Amino acid sequence: MQRRLPIGAEIIGDGVHFRVWAPEHDRVAVVIDGEHAEALKPEPDGYRAVFVRGPREGTRYAYR
Repeated sequence: MQRRLPIGAEIIGDGVHFRVWAPEHDRVAVVIDGEHAEALKPEPDGYRAVFVRGPREGTRYAYR
């Protein structure tokens, strides 16, 4: 997936790509609008990421 930014939430096409650096955590999830939780998958060097279809600019989210 082509990103402009190394970490954070980035709108790409019909969804949002979430990426964080969390080397000390075994699990990380993004919670969208306080309801839907999506697990971030491990990447090299302690990063975790997931692409979620649907969220748009202004959608509230939090990492858990």
